Amino acid sequence: MIFVDRLILDQAMRRTADGYLLAAPRVARTGIQEYLGDELGRPDMPIVRVYRPEEEVFSKDSMSSFGHRPVTIDHPPVLVDASNWKKYSAGQTDADVIRDGEFVRIPMMLMDKEAIKDVESGKVELSAGYTADIDWTPGVTPDGQPYDAVQRNIRGNHIAIVDRARGGSALRIIDTKPEADMADKSIVLDGITVSVSDTAAQVIAKYQRDAESKAKTDEDRIKELEDELAALKEKAQKDVETKDAEIATLLAQLEEAKMTPEKLDQAVKDRAMVIDSAKALLSTVVVDGKSEAEIRRQVVDAKLGERAKGWTDEQIAASFSTLAGGSTATRDYANAFKTNLVHVADADKAYQAYLDRTSNAWKGGAN
Repeated sequence: MIFVDRLILDQAMRRTADGYLLAAPRVARTGIQEYLGDELGRPDMPIVRVYRPEEEVFSKDSMSSFGHRPVTIDHPPVLVDASNWKKYSAGQTDADVIRDGEFVRIPMMLMDKEAIKDVESGKVELSAGYTADIDWTPGVTPDGQPYDAVQRNIRGNHIAIVDRARGGSALRIIDTKPEADMADKSIVLDGITVSVSDTAAQVIAKYQRDAESKAKTDEDRIKELEDELAALKEKAQKDVETKDAEIATLLAQLEEAKMTPEKLDQAVKDRAMVIDSAKALLSTVVVDGKSEAEIRRQVVDAKLGERAKGWTDEQIAASFSTLAGGSTATRDYANAFKTNLVHVADADKAYQAYLDRTSNAWKGGAN
C-alpha cells in the first residue's frame, strides 16, 4: 500500500554557491499516526490508528530505501520512477540516512529554482511517500497506546515538500518555531468556530461531505417518490374514467337487452320458424332443450357432413338459411306437380280413345 506521511526538517537550510538549498530534515518517525479509514481501504472505520514500531522504521532495509530518493513539490499522482523522475523531481536525498531519536533524518538538496522559492516563502513541511504492508492486528504500544494496525516492510519512494504535514510541526525544513495555529485548524460547526487538529478536521469534513451527499440522495429519492405518487394518481384517475365508461356501456347494453313483450313475441316466432324449417329438412331433428344454433347445426351436419366440420355458428346459420329456402321451393314445385297430374291423365284418356276408333273403323258402325 502507498503512504504519504508528513514530516518536518528541523535543521536550518543553507544555500550553496550554485544556489541550491541543503538541509538534513527528519523524514519519518516511529509511534502512532492517524489515517482516515478511506485512505486505507476501510471506509467502515472513521479513523485508523496505525502503529510503526522501531524495528520496522529503523530496519536496515527501511532506512536505506530513503537514500537517493527524489524530492518533489507536493505529492505526484503516481510513485516516482525512471519514467517520470524528470517531470516530478525538484531535488534529491543523500545516502547518509541516520536515526535521530524516534525520527529518521536524511540530508537532502533542493535544486529547482521555483521549488526553492516556495520553501523560502513558507512551504516548509515534509511528507514522505512510501509503500508498506498493513498488518490489521490491533494491539497496544509499549507505552500503553491502543492501535488498529501495524505498518511493516516500509520502503521509501520520495520526499514531498507540502503546506501541511501529517506528522506535525516536528517535520520541517527550516528550524523555526511553528506558528500557534500550525497544529490546529479552525472550522465552523453549526455557526460556531472551533479549533481542532488537522486529522480531526479531515474527519469532520468527511462526515460533512457524507451528510451532504446523503441529504442530496434523500432529496432525490423524495422527488422520485413524489413523481411516482403523481403518476399513480394520474393512472388511478384514468382507470376510474375508463371504468365509468365501461359501466355506462354495460348499463346501456343491459337496458337494451331487457325482454319486452314485443321482443318475447318475436323470439317465439323466430324459434318457431327455425324449428319448422329444421323439421321440414330433417325428420329426426331434436328440438327440445336445444338452442336455435344447435338445431341449425343438426340439420347442416346431416346435409353436408364433413364439409361443415369446424364451421362457426355464423357459417352454420348461413348454410341453414340456404337449405331452408331451397326446401320451400321444392315443396312448392311438388305441390304444383301434384295439381297438374289430373290434366295429364285426361290427355292420356283422350289419346287412347282416338286409337280405339281408328283400329275399329273397318268394322263399320257409328262414327
